[in-house]
Amino acid sequence: MTPVSDETELFGLPLPHVELQAEARATAAVFGGRAGEVRQHLLDHGEMHPELWSAFCDHEWPPLVLRAQRGERRGGLLGMTLVLEAFAEQGIWWWMPVLPTAISYAISVVGSEPARDEWLERAAGGEAFFGMAPTEPEVGHNLFGSSTEIRRDGEHFVINGLKRVTSGLDMVEPFVAACGNCRPCSGSHLRRSC
Repeated sequence: MTPVSDETELFGLPLPHVELQAEARATAAVFGGRAGEVRQHLLDHGEMHPELWSAFCDHEWPPLVLRAQRGERRGGLLGMTLVLEAFAEQGIWWWMPVLPTAISYAISVVGSEPARDEWLERAAGGEAFFGMAPTEPEVGHNLFGSSTEIRRDGEHFVINGLKRVTSGLDMVEPFVAACGNCRPCSGSHLRRSC
């Protein structure tokens, strides 16, 4: 096992998290010298670096937040933070695991049962990515000031409005859009996003 720094011990992390942090730091160190290559791959190919993402999934890190809900002690937001921090220490800042983590957690807490059935297992296996479209030019991140309208049109949704930032749209299947005028999607496996 990789030795743990004194900084970690000062914060008094539970042993499962100390072990997770050591595992993440050891894996991140393998890719540390390739940080530029990792970032460039995303820009050139519109996808996560395959070797890095494979290592991330091999360690079963995508479902860390969901594991805490099932009572596992080494997961949760703290677990995911420790993993992402280990990579940041090596110059690898990647936002893509953050959105699936946050959105998977939201689906697990307030999502409909069909949405949980469809997306959680795939997200936990690192097979589904989620994107987000929260901002508008006039309101920024104030989601309550959003003027975007979302309505159902058959099997699809029509988004009428302008978004300033749409994270991950080129890499994701579903995405969450903040809107000011959402109509409930009765009978749908998706729920309102506002």
